[in-house]
Amino acid sequence: MTLPRQSTERDDPPFYVGYAKRMPPGLARFMLPVALLLLLGAALLALAMPSLHNPYGPARSDFRDIRAFEGWLSALPAPHLLLVRPGETGPDAFSRLLLVGRGKSAPKIDVGALDGRRVRVMGSLLYGDGQTLISVRSAEAIDAAAERPEGRLPGSPASLAAAATGEDLGTHRLRGEIIDSKCHYGTMRPGNTKAHRMCAVRCIAGGVPALFLTVDREGNSLPLLLAGPDGRALFDAVLDFVAEPLEIVGQVERRGDMLILKADPGGYRRL
Repeated sequence: MTLPRQSTERDDPPFYVGYAKRMPPGLARFMLPVALLLLLGAALLALAMPSLHNPYGPARSDFRDIRAFEGWLSALPAPHLLLVRPGETGPDAFSRLLLVGRGKSAPKIDVGALDGRRVRVMGSLLYGDGQTLISVRSAEAIDAAAERPEGRLPGSPASLAAAATGEDLGTHRLRGEIIDSKCHYGTMRPGNTKAHRMCAVRCIAGGVPALFLTVDREGNSLPLLLAGPDGRALFDAVLDFVAEPLEIVGQVERRGDMLILKADPGGYRRL
């Protein structure tokens, strides 16, 4: 008796292993369009990803470009330098540049002794999100006596009053997250979200001013300097809230090109 044939070379499905010299013709005919489709899909995905990605704003760190800046140092709400804008009057007559130290720290200068005095600051600039700050190397007074900015800066009485007291913009309910100013303004991109949380915590704990990052009505990024009800910048009190979605109800104050959000951290609400 003859047994029935179980299989033949023609009946067997094509099979290929990596050490074989050639792929079976049938399998090769199937794999060629599949491989071409995969390559085409990868190319289209590579072209589409940049448009889907949320781009970071332009930022720049000029750590190697050390230069001198002359202006009036103000300690509150956080150390910053007032620079006169030639030809400007009113609230826009001055630029306010936050001062930070090298690394994750506050500037290594005697802020109390220099508060209100005309000073020469040596440092480098950080740019980002439409803002500028100075990474300070040194600072020295260049006036003979401690004179307040409102008594020395050129400009109209209105502009001097605006520089000294600011403008109350009322109480606002804002949503956003707490970030550190140094990384956000140019040291690191992005300088926000939970991926940056530990870095921001170390910066703020070291004395880098904390910002509340929200958006305006047009959807543009809007950073506000965080301060307590007394107008002093907040550091350790906000560390537990860094990089978390928050709602803060507080008083907003404008001092030239600086926005300040005054609120008790005990009233911050996690979203």
